[in-house]
Amino acid sequence: MPPTSHNATPATLGSTNGTMDTKSDTKNGEDTTELDPCLDQKAPIKDHDRFYDKYLDTMEKKTGLTRKWVWIMLGLVLALLVLLVLVVALGVTWNGIPHMYKYPICKDPGCLRAAAQIKEDLDTSVSPCSNLWGAFCSSWSRNSTRPTDRAVWNQKEKLVVKESERIRTLISTLDLPLATSSIEWKLKYLYQSCVEPGVLYRDNAWPLTNIITELGGWYITKNWNRDEFNGIELLSKLQVSYGVSPFFRIHVEPDPHSPDSYSVRISPSGLGLPDRLYYYLESAEPMRNAYLEYIRDVVINLNTPKSEASKFAQDIYSYEKRIAEVTPSRASSRNPITSYNTMALFELKDAHSMIPFHDILQAMYPKANISENTEVIITSLSYLTQISQIIASTDRLTMNGYLIWSLVQKYIPFLADQYPPLLHSFNSALFGISQPLKRWEFCTSLLKTHMGLAIEYLHEKASPINTKTKNIVNSTFHNILGVVKEKIAVFKIYPLLYQHLDTKLNSITLQVGLPEDLKTLQYLKDYFVSFTVIKLNFFESVKNAMIFRTSLEEKLLTKSLTGGDFLAEYLRETPAVRYVASKNQVIVPRSLLSEPFFSEAFPASVLYGRIGQEIAESLITSILPYHSLWTSDKKILTPFHMTVNESFRSVTNSRRCLSRYLSRLDLDVPMQVRNETALSIIQELSALSITSEALSRMFNDQNHKHQGGLEQYEEQGLLFISYAQTRCSEQTSQQRFYQNIVDFTLSQKTLLHIAWSQVSVFQGAFSCKEDKDVRCPSVF
Repeated sequence: MPPTSHNATPATLGSTNGTMDTKSDTKNGEDTTELDPCLDQKAPIKDHDRFYDKYLDTMEKKTGLTRKWVWIMLGLVLALLVLLVLVVALGVTWNGIPHMYKYPICKDPGCLRAAAQIKEDLDTSVSPCSNLWGAFCSSWSRNSTRPTDRAVWNQKEKLVVKESERIRTLISTLDLPLATSSIEWKLKYLYQSCVEPGVLYRDNAWPLTNIITELGGWYITKNWNRDEFNGIELLSKLQVSYGVSPFFRIHVEPDPHSPDSYSVRISPSGLGLPDRLYYYLESAEPMRNAYLEYIRDVVINLNTPKSEASKFAQDIYSYEKRIAEVTPSRASSRNPITSYNTMALFELKDAHSMIPFHDILQAMYPKANISENTEVIITSLSYLTQISQIIASTDRLTMNGYLIWSLVQKYIPFLADQYPPLLHSFNSALFGISQPLKRWEFCTSLLKTHMGLAIEYLHEKASPINTKTKNIVNSTFHNILGVVKEKIAVFKIYPLLYQHLDTKLNSITLQVGLPEDLKTLQYLKDYFVSFTVIKLNFFESVKNAMIFRTSLEEKLLTKSLTGGDFLAEYLRETPAVRYVASKNQVIVPRSLLSEPFFSEAFPASVLYGRIGQEIAESLITSILPYHSLWTSDKKILTPFHMTVNESFRSVTNSRRCLSRYLSRLDLDVPMQVRNETALSIIQELSALSITSEALSRMFNDQNHKHQGGLEQYEEQGLLFISYAQTRCSEQTSQQRFYQNIVDFTLSQKTLLHIAWSQVSVFQGAFSCKEDKDVRCPSVF
């Protein structure tokens, strides 16, 4: 190979220093230029790189920042631009401010108190969709332990205790009255003799045993003369002079065919247990055993050997079971038409000559002009026939034992020392309470029973129901009434029924607190004139109270007293809105219109969930069986009126469905009361739906406010929470059994779950998925 030439050419000459800065070599026809690594040689600069460098240089000069911080600043500007684009995009696509933040929060004191009440019992960490009781009542259960002397504890029972405290305060602050005939004197000394009965007798049972001796004695205490015993005469004396009702009860009530008049009614009575079903149902066996022990222990304390006392208890129980066998069911007695059977006393004498009804009534109501032509109402003709046969076939020993036991059982609560604990032991098994009522609470309850009108008079005199409260209740009533009037349009398929109910609703009235004519001092004096209170003699005062009640009934018969049917409902111990069929009137008692249940300053959603629900229930009660059988002119329909059958037919589908639903829930509801329980559920569910609709018509965007800490709940949600929290309760199993058998009601917890499953707007208020498979048809 020839040697390579190394001669320099102009193209390869270096720059100013005269050195060679590149080497060129050609191999195989290719030109290879090799850079000298020792030379400071830069790559060629492209045009866009020059632009960025120039721009960055300019930015550095103008801002005084280094190249690094210029890049950081540019990054921040870019991020802000992206954020601006996102905000604009959200503004275009977003519907607006969330509803819970769109409206103002109510900061009035009433709103704040109501919100605090609700939040105290509300567990917002639990969804009602998955745990209804946990969401609305678990906090209440933790914070509200049932007192050991109460079988049930809820908002209403708290009001009862509050009212008892108010009565005690009222009595303690009364000025010392001088006139023994004054209302204040009777109140003060009836209460004082009850709280401090004192020691008047060496034998604490003497007041009762003295009565027994006067009545001819009791075979179990060995002071009885068989030959001189007259069972019918003793039966009459117990009814007339002691307010005791063996075999049957005589009382006075509004005449359902003569408005503003009263008639005598004769009803089944004479059982020591609360209802005939207690003598048969297996689940009532513990109560039956407790009753046997109670009878035994009472007569043991009256100096009877234990073996004889045990046999006596079994004999009394067996005899009462005979009476229970012929006693009609409580459900059958609810129908005012089938339980309305009139007979003149001479007809009654011909049919039941064993019982001197004419003589008994004349002795009970001497000023009522009772004659053989006087008509009385018989609740059950078949019962009267069968009980007459039982009386006629009863031997003297058994008759004496049963009649005197009826007297003893009536008056045991008013004896001292060892006898009240015996009664408590029985009540403990009957209702599940572990302690008796405090003595002062027992005494305020007794005062409420016998002198309730005087207490109401003094309370309203000291703190009258203000106009604003009455206006709120009145407005709530009429708003709900308006919805009910619209809802009965579904009954237009039964023209006579629709016309009947429409007329009735158009004439229904509302009474808040005592009527003005019952709040006068003169009315009060006339009312209590025949009630004698004996200072420091509690037992005699109670005995006088029994006679006093009979004298009030006599005044009703002679029309010398008004308001009897109203007061019977108004003065009940547990306050509630109630419907009085004989007056076609809804009544709201004063004791219900107090916190924590009610305040005129509470939001409408809270008030509707509480008192609004009760008003709706009373209105629904007026148009559904059995009160639907009363007319607008305060009479009952005749048995053959087409409206009677139509009224029952209107609830048939709902009633059957709910009855089957109760069976599936396995609630241990006896079959004998299931239909009546279903009817009470219909009233509750219908009222809840109507209350919800009435509230929804009240609000618009202009008056819409949220409650502090509860902004996530709309008015409907707050209504249902308020309603649910009135159902928060704790009760004993024995009390649940009693309420089901006697009142045809379920436990509040069960009722709340049924309302949740059956009322669609309830679940909808909390955006929960509805389960339509378990829903029964609504009456409306």
